[in-house]
Amino acid sequence: MARPLRIDYEGAHYHITSRGVGRQDIFFEDEDREEFLYRLGEVSDRMGVVIHAFCLMGNHYHIELETPEGHLSRTMQWLHETYASSVNRRYNRVGHLFQGRFKSVVIEAEKHLAALTRYIHQNPVRAGLVAHAWEYRWSSYRAYIGLEKGPEWLEKEATLERFGRREEEQRQAYREFVEEAGAEDPLRELSYGSILGSEEFVDRMREKVSKRRVDAEVSQMVSAVSAVDLSGVSRIVAEAYGYGEADLLVRDRKLHEARDVGIYLSREVTRETNREIGSHFGGIRPAAVSLASKRIKERMKRDVEFKGHVAELMAKLRPKRAEY
Repeated sequence: MARPLRIDYEGAHYHITSRGVGRQDIFFEDEDREEFLYRLGEVSDRMGVVIHAFCLMGNHYHIELETPEGHLSRTMQWLHETYASSVNRRYNRVGHLFQGRFKSVVIEAEKHLAALTRYIHQNPVRAGLVAHAWEYRWSSYRAYIGLEKGPEWLEKEATLERFGRREEEQRQAYREFVEEAGAEDPLRELSYGSILGSEEFVDRMREKVSKRRVDAEVSQMVSAVSAVDLSGVSRIVAEAYGYGEADLLVRDRKLHEARDVGIYLSREVTRETNREIGSHFGGIRPAAVSLASKRIKERMKRDVEFKGHVAELMAKLRPKRAEY
């Protein structure tokens, strides 16, 4: 059976799930769930992703997230690797914790954001763990309806604003929406196993996939095996601009363009996080890394010559794909 392709682009919304190896538990104690939520917060900080909802069960989890800057596979790889390493150390275990690939469904947020959060928040009820969704501690639902504060990184407003103007009105209406009887499973409406949305949305997603030469996960594996490191990126960029490599690693307004290009390329061809890239390029914050990359993307859209210049540097850094 063919595996669904990853649909990865800037501004995408996803429903993400993953299970333990052989359907075994990935959360053994509450301490593990707390660790996973801490890692989710780090993902939000490092990768710039927006977490709209979550539910942590015993042998799997559900997350609804948004990727303003893309890089879904890189984001999930970091989350799984750091959490699994922590659990393995805690319990002195070895081997894989998660079962193969995580499952991602790209969703049309305007039509399905609220329905997906409801589906996620009802998961403990469907599993028979609690009678009411608000009774379950390890989902974002209690924060949505005001029973607890919830993590600072949790983005509730994008969903709640659809249920009224005032905060109390929103919470009450959303609670009624989640707990109404007979709510349908939106994931039953999937197209091609990985797309949830209108016909127009599905067509747009198919067009994105058709323009890609290889499966996104294959691309990630190719990059993981042969990608240059941060030093390699800064060396290539420094040579192109006539600087020494060390020049790019300090804060200097004269090198503004070169450093931004180096940061952009580092995000594209290495597996390093925003925090690690920022540390390499003079100790700047993860948010500043995202902004530097955004500046380069915006300039490439309006400056054809500059876009060609960046493409030439990219070609020097990315390996040639083998043809099959």
